Amino acid sequence: MAPKESDPRRPDRVRPIKRADINLDELPPDLYTFAALGLGLVGMLMRSRLTSFAACLCCLGMLSNMRYAEVDTKQVLTSVAFAVSGLCLNQYAHTQLPQSS
Repeated sequence: MAPKESDPRRPDRVRPIKRADINLDELPPDLYTFAALGLGLVGMLMRSRLTSFAACLCCLGMLSNMRYAEVDTKQVLTSVAFAVSGLCLNQYAHTQLPQSS
């Protein structure tokens, strides 16, 4: 082993990591959440399956990249609700058939 004098580490300079306090009013916007909300709303109003599936994919991305300390639960639940309801509306809604006279 090398002598103790050649050890470059300095134990007196080691400091513990301090986490910064998180203010919920100053959080940066989560782009997956806004994309899921917007695409879900567009998919529901325009009856577009593609945007509804894109909203569900954004919801999955949002849920997988979410940090527990920075969660805005109202925004997350609203985005998921719009994405799922848009998908269900487009997938299972009955189309009206033209009436024959």
